[in-house]
Amino acid sequence: MPPGDGPEGRNLLSGLATHLLDALFPPRCAACKAPGYDLCPRCFHAMRRVENPLCRYCGRPLRRAGLCAECRLSPPPLRMRSYALYQGPVIQAVVSLKYRPNRRLGSLMAQWLFEVINRTRWRVDAVVAVPLARDRFRHRGYNQTQLIAEPLAALLGCPIVPDALKRVRATRSQVGLDPLGRSENLRGAFVASGKAVCGLKMLVVDDLITSGATMRACAKALLAAGAEGVYGLSVARAC
Repeated sequence: MPPGDGPEGRNLLSGLATHLLDALFPPRCAACKAPGYDLCPRCFHAMRRVENPLCRYCGRPLRRAGLCAECRLSPPPLRMRSYALYQGPVIQAVVSLKYRPNRRLGSLMAQWLFEVINRTRWRVDAVVAVPLARDRFRHRGYNQTQLIAEPLAALLGCPIVPDALKRVRATRSQVGLDPLGRSENLRGAFVASGKAVCGLKMLVVDDLITSGATMRACAKALLAAGAEGVYGLSVARAC
């Protein structure tokens, strides 16, 4: 097999590309571009954390603890939590990771999510990143969420199973769709491998939760394949 064709070769090439980019373009804050940081202290402290009270299911901020209106009508098949609200510096950080494979920034975001899961006290057996559509992965060359999921799995001391979940159908953009439209758009978009997930408590990682439709679709696929339970974590949550 030629170098770079297998997973180890691709990881090596990706790592070399990252080091080359770092050498050519030294670290700058993903939000304000201050030199020497992937996210500078000022921008880090400017982020608004997602704090209690929250919806017990989807993690949406509420005025008092309980369930949000949507989860009362249609309880999701998983519990979801996020680190910060999708505002200010976190927007730039999430967008930056989409267009540059900055592994240090991905590892920093993994540390944030590790804090969240320590607060939830969830017990998970394996981690999977929300997969990209094939054409988007081919165009971008990497899955930015994988750059968060891999170091998070290492922090949790559990395996990451990249083949556990696959996106098998391209979907239109979710922008402008209402919650029902988002769910319909994602119907049948994901399938899971029973061999990889059967009997396991799975943690699904994404960079952003908007309505939660993507997390719901992933959870349904994993549970249909025999997963014992599913939890979802994201770096940011739309307000």
